[in-house]
Amino acid sequence: MGGSRSDYLRDRATRGTRRAVGFVYSFSRLSAMFSSYIIAATLDRAGSAGVFILISAAMIVVALTVGLFGPRTRGLALEQI
Repeated sequence: MGGSRSDYLRDRATRGTRRAVGFVYSFSRLSAMFSSYIIAATLDRAGSAGVFILISAAMIVVALTVGLFGPRTRGLALEQI
């Protein structure tokens, strides 16, 4: 997991936060491994249009999850987030 957020957490995080970051990283690696098989099977059965629909649906699920369950940041300064 790259980026400034993980660097920040590595330096200042509690034990529980570090464990959660490790879990999310591990889960992302597992999902990346399985997603290639799911995409290949979808391509075989439904063609490129099916893969487009599959990836679009996955992106919509992620966007809704972040939008509905993520922290509210509208109107907050960067330092308050």
